[in-house]
Amino acid sequence: MAESRPLLQDIDDENPQLTSGNGQPTSPSLYFRPLLRILSIVVFVLSILTLGLLIANIVIIGNAPFTYSPWWTQEKSKALISVIVPVIVFSVINIFVKLPVLLNIIVDIFLAAFTIAHTVSFIDAFPSQSWCQERIRYPGPGRDPPHPKCEHWKFISTILMSITAGLSILIALRHDSAAYLLQLLLRSLAIYRTQSWKIPLSLAFPTGEITFQVTLKVLRQERNEGAEGTSHGPVHL
Repeated sequence: MAESRPLLQDIDDENPQLTSGNGQPTSPSLYFRPLLRILSIVVFVLSILTLGLLIANIVIIGNAPFTYSPWWTQEKSKALISVIVPVIVFSVINIFVKLPVLLNIIVDIFLAAFTIAHTVSFIDAFPSQSWCQERIRYPGPGRDPPHPKCEHWKFISTILMSITAGLSILIALRHDSAAYLLQLLLRSLAIYRTQSWKIPLSLAFPTGEITFQVTLKVLRQERNEGAEGTSHGPVHL
């Protein structure tokens, strides 16, 4: 029982003031921290892979010999990047910093909604037949056939986008579905056990020392003019 306990409950031994007399944490951010940290690491790895695939796909779309430039897919890829980057940043923060549980829940819901919305738009911009269709010759009659390697690069882009969409869905699921519900359940249970609404809001950062040094210099001005005004020379009769 003692061996399986740390995964379900984290009691910070370095901060005994955060635990009650029976050894239970008084801060909800300490409950289930190992499991939540593992989920954050998983999301971080998935997000890094997704970001790399998105960048690779944007480069391919911008340089591959497609009949027409699929700018719409490029824009949707950039929009998904704008969501993945905050997910990476927040995952890193969650790995090293103990944030309040309510803040985590709010950010999870926010990121989940945006990730799902941008992933749906990204899937809607998948490669289509128009990427490698015949180009209308202008001026003049007839049509120009697509580049011989157009279908090859279109297939590569489709594979990259499919993997990217799958990873994005997993990231969104971490926030909004099974894994997120698990996190939401764990954090809600932590709030209920600790009654954190009665505890002042606080952030726990890694221990360290910050030293501030302030030097004040006061310059004293001698009033020579006043001294000269009160002096008198010799008096002659």
